[in-house]
Amino acid sequence: MSRANRAKSAPSAAGSAPFARDPLDTLVDAVFGTVVFAIGAANLWLVHPVPGAIGLVLSLVYVRPVRRALERTLRLRIPRVVRIALGVAVVWFTLGVSDLGDMID
Repeated sequence: MSRANRAKSAPSAAGSAPFARDPLDTLVDAVFGTVVFAIGAANLWLVHPVPGAIGLVLSLVYVRPVRRALERTLRLRIPRVVRIALGVAVVWFTLGVSDLGDMID
């Protein structure tokens, strides 16, 4: 059977795909990914490279291809609730104890 015929015979339902797109996941990834990336970039530029680099690395959790790679290679699945909690914790830390929070005031 050729590759084209196998592709046609495969089920095309969105629910059967291993990485089906959920609109709420897309929204969470877009909002928190942008916020955490912006906080990391601002920390990197204005405060200190270490918290900035940590913020930039944490923002990769919200990028779908990185999450897929983590799931395939390390079998590590990061649920939506954990991603939301991580984003809230980063914002809370930045506004509460970071020097960047003092610059905003």
